Amino acid sequence: MAYTSIHPIKATLGKSIDYICNHEKTLNGEYISSENCSYKVAEQEFEFTRQAMNEEVKLLGFHAIQSFKAGEVTAEQAHEIGLETMRRMLGGKYEFVIATHIDKACIHNHIIINSVNFENGKSFSREHDRKGFPAWLEMKKYSDEITAERGLSVIRNAKGKGASHYEWEMVQCNQSWKQKLKNIIDNTLKNSESFEDFLVKIKAQDIEIKYKDYVKKSGKCLGFKMPGQKYFIYAEKLGWYYEEAQLRTRIDRVNQRKTESLSRKTTRKMFETDNRIKGLFDLSEDRFNLYGMHRWGTIENLKQGFKTLNYLQENGFKNAEEFLKKYSELSARKMQNHEQINSIEKKMNHTAYRLKYLRIYREYKPINDRYKKAVFQDKFFRKFEDELMMFREAVEELKRTEPSGVLPHTKRLEDEIKGLREQKNKLIADNKNIDKKLKEYDIVKENIKEILEIKSDEKQQTEQVQIARQNERNKNEMQL
Repeated sequence: MAYTSIHPIKATLGKSIDYICNHEKTLNGEYISSENCSYKVAEQEFEFTRQAMNEEVKLLGFHAIQSFKAGEVTAEQAHEIGLETMRRMLGGKYEFVIATHIDKACIHNHIIINSVNFENGKSFSREHDRKGFPAWLEMKKYSDEITAERGLSVIRNAKGKGASHYEWEMVQCNQSWKQKLKNIIDNTLKNSESFEDFLVKIKAQDIEIKYKDYVKKSGKCLGFKMPGQKYFIYAEKLGWYYEEAQLRTRIDRVNQRKTESLSRKTTRKMFETDNRIKGLFDLSEDRFNLYGMHRWGTIENLKQGFKTLNYLQENGFKNAEEFLKKYSELSARKMQNHEQINSIEKKMNHTAYRLKYLRIYREYKPINDRYKKAVFQDKFFRKFEDELMMFREAVEELKRTEPSGVLPHTKRLEDEIKGLREQKNKLIADNKNIDKKLKEYDIVKENIKEILEIKSDEKQQTEQVQIARQNERNKNEMQL
């Protein structure tokens, strides 16, 4: 089970990195990792990337938290899950530092992410923190996938940024009265006939309510106070799912399911099967026919059947097999494009990584040369410690990425990334066209599927009738 949250860092990047990399919280640094940077000079590398790729970005980074239920994971498991979450979410295009803290009952990860993509210069806000799909929700999506793959439980966050990190820890340690209140509300809703009935049943459980007698500028507010609590907590503080309008909707939905009549269920079922067009065409004979249509001869079925027939003919398909073959070819091409896009992205990431350290090397080599010639090297090192540490990091990485020892020109790597990006964009555009066509084809394919299922059912029914009639004849012959 993992709770996730992400908050921007506006002015304390260095302090944030120092805090999460505290050796007392990470078993003497054993649970500290970094990707596309060194955590020891991460602040400087983040700044270098921002200045080189997109100096207009004002945010320094983002601080993400991933917490686990007490006793559910080991420190090693939590650290591995955190790394995998960031790898899937960021796609290898951002620098980040991750530290797993084990000083609390609930093991949790802290991740500091750069605010700029080192491959293309796009901001984290633009790529991952959009209004309709905020960063914490994207992180939760990948975190839930990974924890589920490992057989761990998944927490369903309410709408919004969720509780504070402290509140989450209290929930996992069974100390949260908010969570107890939510559970009571959820259970009471299931047996409430109306919102007013819900309020009555909540009061019957010794929970005080403020509703009509408490009014803010925005209108009526709903508040609860459990036994032993000093203050009321208002619904909006519990999360969107517990606001008055949503509570009313949930109650109505529960009661609608309870009171749905048999006739309404039957009507809905009829609408769900309305597109079944029986015997529209015969695949084996490569021709269309209306065999069996009298049994499904409603006006709507006829309309839908002729629409399918006209579509196939107008788009040059001789028969259903030809249409289905085209559908399969488009699906296969989409998959092939997707594989090529993944391959290109890996090449782009690797090239951008090489380019980043090549730029650092070029930028700080003159300082390193001056350091070698300095009379008082200790004094010089203290003055330019960050730059010299980054230069040494770049040298080590370039030894690994450029085994020949020959450093490429930055312009060549920039052109290589540009060419790869153009290839990727062409494949993405092709897949968009394929998606558009497949969306159009899906309706026709579903109708064909329904037709084939119905025809198969009818064939079985016909065979059963013939067998029954033959048995009846045999029985009559024996009696004679």
